[in-house]
Amino acid sequence: MSTTNPLPRISRPLSNTPTPTVLQKPYRVPTNGNVLAYMEQVGLTREHRRLYMLIDGQRTTHELISLMGKNPEKILELLNDLERTGLVMHN
Repeated sequence: MSTTNPLPRISRPLSNTPTPTVLQKPYRVPTNGNVLAYMEQVGLTREHRRLYMLIDGQRTTHELISLMGKNPEKILELLNDLERTGLVMHN
């Protein structure tokens, strides 16, 4: 029996979704499906995919912002999108 969850269905943005802080360490949610195909299906961009690939549970949001080379607001928006789709969580 697998301990991973199937890929979740995308939900509409919630106004009360918490924003990751720069010291939090986002991590990937285990899945048993094709993540890249799912990202395409729900309309996530190449920037989302790039950020997702950098998320390892060890890097802080601040480090991800530096690695992506974009403004912090944009990276926080991308992280929120990944979290809403159920692919990423932060602690």
